[in-house]
Amino acid sequence: MEDGVKKRNPAWTKDELILALNLYFKYKPSAINKNHPEVIKLSEQLNVLSANIQKVDTQKFRNPNGVYMKLCNFLRYDLDCQQ
Repeated sequence: MEDGVKKRNPAWTKDELILALNLYFKYKPSAINKNHPEVIKLSEQLNVLSANIQKVDTQKFRNPNGVYMKLCNFLRYDLDCQQ
């Protein structure tokens, strides 16, 4: 946080979303959580891939909780999960 201004993480890129969707189709969010090894692995991969992006907060940028939240966001588009 610089000068008291909290900066947001950049929006997910197309490539990041594709990797997250791949994990989503492998494990639905109801079958995993933020501590699942595959969620942690994807978080680590996204951080390595984005090393050239100036990160605002390295503790929050694509961390396992954020990756899991993105997987949960996909639920709204999943016709198999809609009532």
